Amino acid sequence: MKTILVILFLGLPLIVFSQVDAKLSFDKETKAIQLILENKYNAPVLLNPKSDDENEKGTYYAITLKDNNGAIIKKREVYVYHQDSSRKGDFVIGALQKQSYTLDLSTWTDSAYLVEVRLHVEARNPTENIHYINKNDITKVFLWK
Repeated sequence: MKTILVILFLGLPLIVFSQVDAKLSFDKETKAIQLILENKYNAPVLLNPKSDDENEKGTYYAITLKDNNGAIIKKREVYVYHQDSSRKGDFVIGALQKQSYTLDLSTWTDSAYLVEVRLHVEARNPTENIHYINKNDITKVFLWK
């Protein structure tokens, strides 16, 4: 019986937390969110896409633009990396490497007061079947101007 349990546990994917660090910033001049993801693991990782049928899964931004009264102007979830044919490999972060991403918000609205950004990161090492999930989403609030 113990042997069966050991075999079952070895076959399950290993989940590791905080192996992909994130740094978020906002450029008030260009109205762009800048993100740097750093792979702390000694093997490449693939960022998971956000699945439409599984809420709270994948690697994405949840962005809310608010006016000076706190009313929501716009709210949207956006993939961190390109989901179309122009992907360019930006969903892969090399071993012990950093990958930069930029999201332009200048076309979303003419003006806002606050930009609230929540970042959810899920990644995986496909060769070792290890999944990386940030325990807590990262939320930052920036002034628009």
